[in-house]
Amino acid sequence: MTARRLAEVAVIFSVLLGVYLANGRTIATGDSLPARYLPLAIIRSGTFHLDAFPFLFDERAPGVGIGGLPYYVVRANGHYVSWYPVGAALAALPIYLPAVVLGIGPESPGMAQLEKLSAAIIVALSAIALYLALLRLTSPRAAVAIAAVYGLGTSSLSVSSQGPAAKALWQHGPSQLARRSPCRAATHSGRAVTDPCS
Repeated sequence: MTARRLAEVAVIFSVLLGVYLANGRTIATGDSLPARYLPLAIIRSGTFHLDAFPFLFDERAPGVGIGGLPYYVVRANGHYVSWYPVGAALAALPIYLPAVVLGIGPESPGMAQLEKLSAAIIVALSAIALYLALLRLTSPRAAVAIAAVYGLGTSSLSVSSQGPAAKALWQHGPSQLARRSPCRAATHSGRAVTDPCS
């Protein structure tokens, strides 16, 4: 990648990330609480168990339902685990790692902001993956325009970054990144692809 292309990527990423983080709000929704704390469990103890975070499943937990557990946690093999897929937490690991190394704890007020930052970075990366794929298919100007529409005029903004999803680490952003990355790989391989993003 040329220095110019790298600079373009940095600008697109920075602009999108700035927009995604602009509202500064986070939400506490049960749907994303496991994804907020799973990276801590994985980095600290190499496990997907949420046992170290009793506030997720004891009397302090929001949304306690049938069986005395909140809907977002299940008990399996003697451990508390997320009811939701772990993809969002895995995607957030590189973003969480520096904070964990610097000592962020599960009850730190910064956890919600770290969750939002992770969601926003993941969605911005999905726009970058799309942009890089588009460079192989169209002009640089068109690639920027399409990536901007994707990043600012679709659910990338309304759901995955400024809406509930990037106020919380839901599955939307990581699934968008996973969907865009094969686009980049397919167009980079040099083989004839009629629609690499379908």
